[in-house]
Amino acid sequence: MESKVILKSEYYILYYQFLELDKKSLLYGRDDQLILAFMLYYKALIENKEETVNKIKDKMSEMFLERNMSPREINFDTKTICIKNNLNLYSDFFLEALGMFNKFRKKIGKKNRENIAKKLLKDRLQYYNFFALDVKTIVYEERDITYFPLQVLNEFHNTMSHLCCVFISTGASENNIKRAENHLRRGTLDLYKVIIKDFFIIVSQDVTKEQNDTIEKIKNDIIKIRDLEYKTIGVDRTMEKFSENNKPKKNIFQEYKKVCKKIINFF
Repeated sequence: MESKVILKSEYYILYYQFLELDKKSLLYGRDDQLILAFMLYYKALIENKEETVNKIKDKMSEMFLERNMSPREINFDTKTICIKNNLNLYSDFFLEALGMFNKFRKKIGKKNRENIAKKLLKDRLQYYNFFALDVKTIVYEERDITYFPLQVLNEFHNTMSHLCCVFISTGASENNIKRAENHLRRGTLDLYKVIIKDFFIIVSQDVTKEQNDTIEKIKNDIIKIRDLEYKTIGVDRTMEKFSENNKPKKNIFQEYKKVCKKIINFF
């Protein structure tokens, strides 16, 4: 697929400023709130939502000031890079998965979100072999139900880091765009897999016989997708290829999307 990647100078200069802050991440951890703001900003830019773009930009300016970020002179030229790539396609997949994840979070209700949070906290403590914790005693409060998993934020951040390298440097453009594509792919699959995992945390409690039948069908769908995923490791999963009997092979992203739609419709 021949595709133009148009890098918007303002966005990438702003993200490059963030990369200066990110140098300290090994010492203090990444600034997840700022990465989330950039992700929502990116989404609004792609969707041409001017009012949302301006609101997020104002909020991000405040966040930069709070972090004592000083502007840095950067010499740049707006670039249009024409190479064979699937970056726009993977961006569409990623943004679509973001929308589905947010819809899932809203649809499951506060009590289910609370149960998921407590289960994940309990598992995390066991992972680090920390003290036992009675999660029933925890008071659950929501800041905002718009939430995205940490691994997804990390994949988005890595995507933007590679695209910034394309923007500010003169070489390795094709390699960096390819790596950006890979991070978007992983971020997309992570979103769908978190929906699935959270769903099974919810339905591990009491369910009706009718619900159990639906759950079993979803479980069987997931097993088939995982089998397909193993068989397509190392190949381009976006291409519409044909098998020996001339039937189109399944697209792994579309298959995950289908099963996650069933999960959302379950509630």
